[in-house]
Amino acid sequence: MKLVEIKKSEIALTLLSGLYFFFLLTSYYILRPMREAEGAERSSTRLAWLFTATCVTMIAMQPLYGWVVSRWPRRVFIPWVYRFFGLNLGLFFLLWRFGGPATAKVLSDVFFVWVSVFNLFVVAVFWSFMADIFREEQSKRLFGLIAVGGSIGAVTGAQITRSLVGWVGNVNMLLVSLVVLELATQCMLWIARLRGPEELEHAEQANMPEAAQVGDAWNGLRLILRSPFLRLVAAHFFLASSIGTVLYFEQKELVQAGFPDKAARTQAFASIDVWTNAATFLVQLFVTGRLVKRMGIGFALMLGPVAAVVMLVAMAISPTLGVLIAAQIILRTLQHATTRPAREMIFTVVGREVKYKSKGFIDTFVYRFGDQLGSWGFTGLFTTLGLALGPIAWVTVPVTLTWCAVARALGRAQKKLARDE
Repeated sequence: MKLVEIKKSEIALTLLSGLYFFFLLTSYYILRPMREAEGAERSSTRLAWLFTATCVTMIAMQPLYGWVVSRWPRRVFIPWVYRFFGLNLGLFFLLWRFGGPATAKVLSDVFFVWVSVFNLFVVAVFWSFMADIFREEQSKRLFGLIAVGGSIGAVTGAQITRSLVGWVGNVNMLLVSLVVLELATQCMLWIARLRGPEELEHAEQANMPEAAQVGDAWNGLRLILRSPFLRLVAAHFFLASSIGTVLYFEQKELVQAGFPDKAARTQAFASIDVWTNAATFLVQLFVTGRLVKRMGIGFALMLGPVAAVVMLVAMAISPTLGVLIAAQIILRTLQHATTRPAREMIFTVVGREVKYKSKGFIDTFVYRFGDQLGSWGFTGLFTTLGLALGPIAWVTVPVTLTWCAVARALGRAQKKLARDE
């Protein structure tokens, strides 16, 4: 039995896409443990305000991103996006290296927000690009394999930080991430050259979201408001983000209590990332493609929400660090190995406006808006009402059941849209 069903003509493009995702997530996961360590030092209220700042930043960036997408082809604007973030990394390095203690204090908050924005933007752009160059039938066979490259990159990035941060310090890790991000940019340009001149997609059917296209910077939001299908996608992202943020805050409280030293926290978060992404790699390699092809995209969309219900009940019964780590590893593995690839497959049957504008809006602003529900909901329950972590998990269970219902409806809607297309 073949490990992956791939045609000879698809090999080069698939391997390059996997390498592109490898470098992209290596760059991010070098930074992620540093962000988590910064977040673990904040109170729940302070952390909630940082999530709000992230959401506001997304609101500010969306019109600019939509304007860029409206005026330049992907082979131009995608490298611009990545090199803009690379320039930011260089600036962080200089300010942290040569600034004083007061500068460092402000920078740590700014860095937390920046990494949160960086993560969503660069990954959203990657999957938009993948949905642009692969058809739906190809995505079912190949997106799992492409995602394997990202999982290996995530393990590599986390392992680099775990191994080097105690030796070279946090600041120098920024330069390592910068170099790797440029390698990802070069892979993207290589893929664009391999594909040849860009052909804009079209969607003429009256029932397609793209039929509302007018082409300005705000068209992504306009399409979401007009399309029941895109509203379901947005609801799916919103609920996933809200629930994930509640678990993130619970993780912060437990890690803060268990690891008082900042370097130890960074290494602990890096260890969680290594185990999570190693598990994700195995599932993506051996399960994702076969599961989606046999059971369908809708089934893959349901796995994460159902597992979240089980894990939250486990957290409610036993709110300990060990249970939390197990829940994070299981849920993040399903998120990256099944739920996320399935969501990206949805966008292979829509046009360019939806892929880059609507999808970009959902992947960034809607996702971070979901963070607001999770962060302020947790803060209100934990800080204001004084609830313990177990009862907070019980309160979150009904939200997770709603996520299950939305995932089921989205799977049905995607199946109908693909059939009509």
